[in-house]
Amino acid sequence: MDEAASDIEPDVYELLVEAATVRRRAALSMLDAYAANALPNPATPEDLAFWKQALADAELELARLHSSNQD
Repeated sequence: MDEAASDIEPDVYELLVEAATVRRRAALSMLDAYAANALPNPATPEDLAFWKQALADAELELARLHSSNQD
């Protein structure tokens, strides 16, 4: 790959971290919205379980990415 092409190649690590960060932020926002009764319908147990799992998954992914980058 020439230098010009590498200048526009996205950094895959940065993209993965950004995606996990956005997923974490979305899960936190949804959980906060449910806690504040800010949505038209109240949260069901399934809603809360989904967003709590999404948060846990994103945090696990971020931890995995950060630990693999330190090696």
